[in-house]
Amino acid sequence: MAKDKREVMPSNETCHIKSIVLPFLKGTGTDWGCGSEKIVMDDTCIGVDAHNWKNVDLVLDLKKRTPFRDNQFDYVYSSHLIEDFLDIEPLLREMVRVIRHKGTLVIYMPHADWYPEAGTPGANPAHQRDWYPEQVMAILRDIVKYKVVKCQTVPRLRSFLIIVEVLKNG
Repeated sequence: MAKDKREVMPSNETCHIKSIVLPFLKGTGTDWGCGSEKIVMDDTCIGVDAHNWKNVDLVLDLKKRTPFRDNQFDYVYSSHLIEDFLDIEPLLREMVRVIRHKGTLVIYMPHADWYPEAGTPGANPAHQRDWYPEQVMAILRDIVKYKVVKCQTVPRLRSFLIIVEVLKNG
């Protein structure tokens, strides 16, 4: 049976941290890997996913350049997506490309210490690699200047949250 766009994704990690991150998501933005529930459920947020779930505005392969303009958004939000990529640098570069100067990048993802190791029994089969917040921050540091707004582990959710203000020249 073909998947109907109205179908709802089984679970969405965003619901666990929505109240924490919403105050940082002002203006226009995009939610990459949104599943069936965008972080902001209105027209100011473009929901992007590889699957045609309910509430997805744009189905894209995020291993490729997106159709968004440079500096188009005030924020990019991503929850439990980045770990599905073996090499995350191109994805992070693309996220940074579409964020305006002083825009916000929010990354929420599984913590390597608290999830089953990628590729082992019990692990999420979509996960390509395990990550620590320090590793993600180091890759970002090689891409763009930023100011850390929040970087915290969330042990009860086996995840970590990174919120940075992206600083660009001009």
